[in-house]
Amino acid sequence: MNPVLVLLVTAAWAGTRGVHTDTPRPVDLDRAYEPRRVALVVGIDHYTDPALGDLRYPAKDSQDLARVFGAPGQGAFDLVSQLGGTVTADSFWSAFEAVTSHLQRDDTFVLFVAGHGTLDLSGEGTLLYVMPSDSWLAQPADTGIPLLELEAAVADLPARHRVMVLDTCYSGSGRSAVTPSMRERLEGLRGPIPAPLALEASEHEVRLFSAHHNQPAIEDDELENGVYTHYLVEALTGAGDADGDGLVEVLEAHDWARDRTLEYTGGVQVPWVQSTMVGRDAIYLAGDPSRRQRAELAILTGLEALPAEAQVRVDGLTRGAGPVLPGWRTLEVEPPGRSPVRARVHLEPGEQLDLARLVQQRDTRIQLGPGASVAAGNEWYPVWQIQLHGWWLPRDGAGLRPAVGLRTGVGLGQVGELGRFPTGEAAVSLGWWAGRRFQLGPVLGAGASWRRPSDQWQVAPVATPGLHLQYSDENSFVAFEPVISLFPADGSLATVPELLFSVGLTL
Repeated sequence: MNPVLVLLVTAAWAGTRGVHTDTPRPVDLDRAYEPRRVALVVGIDHYTDPALGDLRYPAKDSQDLARVFGAPGQGAFDLVSQLGGTVTADSFWSAFEAVTSHLQRDDTFVLFVAGHGTLDLSGEGTLLYVMPSDSWLAQPADTGIPLLELEAAVADLPARHRVMVLDTCYSGSGRSAVTPSMRERLEGLRGPIPAPLALEASEHEVRLFSAHHNQPAIEDDELENGVYTHYLVEALTGAGDADGDGLVEVLEAHDWARDRTLEYTGGVQVPWVQSTMVGRDAIYLAGDPSRRQRAELAILTGLEALPAEAQVRVDGLTRGAGPVLPGWRTLEVEPPGRSPVRARVHLEPGEQLDLARLVQQRDTRIQLGPGASVAAGNEWYPVWQIQLHGWWLPRDGAGLRPAVGLRTGVGLGQVGELGRFPTGEAAVSLGWWAGRRFQLGPVLGAGASWRRPSDQWQVAPVATPGLHLQYSDENSFVAFEPVISLFPADGSLATVPELLFSVGLTL
């Protein structure tokens, strides 16, 4: 190929999107935006206040759970931070801030806390507290960590998937303690303890509790763990895979741990769950990472940028933001006072589709950019050309869809001993392509080819049936077309194989 052609094509590619090609790309930039799985695992054994007293197994609970979360073939978490033994309120919040400061929308965050809990009956209702090592039983409001505050901190995280697991209790036995005056008040109550004040779990958030607030969370010497945590770890190592798909979802893990805890304690300790999971979205805590990625649902986002009256339908059913099954889906967005925007799109597992951006996009796209062609060389057709390609095609669609193109180019041709002289062609193309990012399908071009070996112009019709292959995104495209050029020559039909290449911008 002519070296000038190589330079021109290279320059065209480098100029696409207006970037500086000498700027190095950070090696880990793509990985920095991948969904991450982060866990903070805390087990509080030691307490300054004699009224609380030390516990035996919370630190071991946190170690056992952190080991499962960090194992590549089990939890496969990207970051697991574990605190055990003496954990003050300041050290807890410092660790919480450290592991959550870089969370992003698609991340998963798990918080596990094992230790003493207590409660306080206020005029507003029952207040629950997690007790750090430097807390005092007589001053839970001043020295403990209010459960309401902990719930709010987790709910405010940007991570889309959030799980909080508490192996504590508030009944005054097991992993809890209450002051003598509070115990006297509890014993004097007529009826059950008032339900504790708690925040409602937000979308894609799950809270697992090892026991109800009026029940003990039991430690067991034979298990060498808190009972609930022991069976939660057992679930995550594979026992909790109820549907046999090689993955342990958070509610599968809880169901396994709950049932075994009930059986082991004879119903004295009853774990429970609070969740507002939306649709069929799932939080996988353990299992083969490749299976987990394939099992993830796609997510619809961007409804907050649409008018409140906008109607959204997926496969004909009205719905809002949140998870949808991957695959081909028909989306309809009907803003008030405007015609509906319809698109047939293929959603990948874990993909996010911004519906507001879909509305703003046109129903079609235009691709325009420089290119080149290389032919087999003969007495009529150019050996190579520099060309300009343009395409109009629907933005999304299922199956084959039409595309209309236009190309024109100039180059140098070789005819026998006449040497090289200017040649060129102009053609309109019709394609019938399938695919979303990678697009493939037949293409047929028709136009005219010309040359000027001397002072006289020579023009002939040309047809180019072939195959079109391209990769495109919202900003750019790269396309290849192997074609056969057909044109009249010396009273017959000449055939020349040709390869067209183009690269450019999506407008």
